[in-house]
Amino acid sequence: MVHEPYRSHPRRRPERGNILTCVCETNPPGIHLCAACCDGFEELLGRVDEVVEDLTRVMGDVSLTAQYGANLPGGTKIHADLPFNVEAYDKREAIHRYLVEACTLVAVETRERFGLKVHALTNYLFSNMNHLRASTDGPLILGKLRKLVSAGAASVALVEPKQFAGTCAEDGTDLYARQGEPTARCRTCGETYEVQAWRAHAGIAKEYHVGTPAELSRALTSPAYGIEVSADLIWRWAKRGKLERANEEADENGTPLKPTYRLSDVLDLNAKRKPIDGQAA
Repeated sequence: MVHEPYRSHPRRRPERGNILTCVCETNPPGIHLCAACCDGFEELLGRVDEVVEDLTRVMGDVSLTAQYGANLPGGTKIHADLPFNVEAYDKREAIHRYLVEACTLVAVETRERFGLKVHALTNYLFSNMNHLRASTDGPLILGKLRKLVSAGAASVALVEPKQFAGTCAEDGTDLYARQGEPTARCRTCGETYEVQAWRAHAGIAKEYHVGTPAELSRALTSPAYGIEVSADLIWRWAKRGKLERANEEADENGTPLKPTYRLSDVLDLNAKRKPIDGQAA
């Protein structure tokens, strides 16, 4: 069974003590996860395999010993630990252990067997979503697994920071690619995009693209530009009058709008920056 990520977005749920409760008040008796929570759960399960693969890749060699240096008496060599990413290893194992624990909780009720590989475990939870929806364990499993997967993804990002590579044409999800990778995959619908195509688009888009400081800062880290300009710095430029606002202050109903600025203007200002003691002015 292949996971197909869903496009609906789950509600944020408050955590009360050790019990994660769905804030939806329309659930009928005996239902502990609303439809939006279930969609979010299925989307999360679709991410688990990718995060575990990423953790395995950045983990490096898991062999704990290696031989170095000159021979010691008796012909042996000095032993030392091989360098590998212990944090990534721990995050991967934590996800796997909890998947086994979650599947065991379900199996106690369903009496169905499950495999021990990560994909088999996520498939098992996916196929038992109706059971999880009606179980008090459902919200707990969702909350704990979301935290573990987020922590794993953050661990990978520290080693392999991803660069912004455009947005998905199907659902508008932001696309990210590891530096040097030719493609970027949408984590919502699974569509794959050529990073080179985004670079070509970005070369033209810089003349007319506008965005908030946060959006512009993110776009500038893409493979097309490879520039680190913080959103805070863009805000400061705007407050100093160095950037001209690109949109109106309010919409037709009088609702205030977030200020946006032109990407080309930010690029021009960045080109004029002078480093001072290693820091940008």
